[in-house]
Amino acid sequence: MYFKPFKNNTLVFIENFRISETIEKGIINFLMLLSPVFIVYHWYILGGIPTLSAFMNSNSFEIYEMRNHVTSGGTLVNYLYSFEIKAILPFLILYFFKTRSKWFYPFLILGTAYGLSLIMKSVIISVLMPIGIYCLFEKKYLVAGLVSLITLGGLMMLTFCANPALRGGDTYHANGQLLEPGKELKKETVFSSANKGFTGLQDRVIYIPGKTVAYWFMCIPKKAPFLYGDGYKPIAKLKGHSFVDYSTELYKFIYPDWYKQGYRGSVNCASFMYDYANFGNWGMILSGLILATLFYLIYLLNCYNLQASTSINFMNLLMVSSTSLTTLLFSGGWGMFIALFLLTKEKFK
Repeated sequence: MYFKPFKNNTLVFIENFRISETIEKGIINFLMLLSPVFIVYHWYILGGIPTLSAFMNSNSFEIYEMRNHVTSGGTLVNYLYSFEIKAILPFLILYFFKTRSKWFYPFLILGTAYGLSLIMKSVIISVLMPIGIYCLFEKKYLVAGLVSLITLGGLMMLTFCANPALRGGDTYHANGQLLEPGKELKKETVFSSANKGFTGLQDRVIYIPGKTVAYWFMCIPKKAPFLYGDGYKPIAKLKGHSFVDYSTELYKFIYPDWYKQGYRGSVNCASFMYDYANFGNWGMILSGLILATLFYLIYLLNCYNLQASTSINFMNLLMVSSTSLTTLLFSGGWGMFIALFLLTKEKFK
């Protein structure tokens, strides 16, 4: 009742907000040019296509290093990489599908190729999930089935490429120490590895987020102190302090055995835990208010265009359970995806 005027005014504002056709075409043409140029450049600075390199490698530790190397191109490249897989490519594929453009299938192929080239399974899901969801809303079941088959086949291919045990044996060694003789020849079947992969994906979505929250509570503040703002880059910069990223700092406490073997990873957590890590219980209250506001704004977007809003937001809403909200909205591409939709919303009616 109290929010109804705000809701109505917001929907009227969205409806009336428009840009000229010339500006819209300029944005689309710029993104069409940027995507292939950046993809080729990214492959160049990576020294090739990581998935092919992983397929030619029989050492799982070295493949792990290749996966980490994907985001080693510097700040600008990392931002563009994140924008490409989480906003630009998914948006262009959606836009070309909705406008029945001849560019739909070329960019579907481009997005698939880039998504499968970087070893990580999450990339192909980020690129293709929005169009898959939208096709279901539009009852375009043939295209939705094609996208599902590409995604499923891609996940199986990535599992095969990243798992040397499926390709003759794993010569894994951490910190320069080889495994015992014979162990590097241990093999798995395709079916057992695929089962592990899908079970791992299921755990990653359902079980791991809650488990990681519990670990963060165990570590903070017992092993790692509250940060009082140093966990946010802008605040840390204003204070003249170094930024502290607990998603990487806590890895050694949560996975000590892997850490001793030379692995360095991240333990991304639910968005509210980053606020807790900085301000304790007050941070949890602040996070609750922020999330409530965000969810209400997404509800308003759903009221305006349910099909497009669900396609854009579904994947990102899942990621709220395992990523900092500020990262997700800004460098993670969520905000850009929504902005691109709002700029071209007339095409999605």
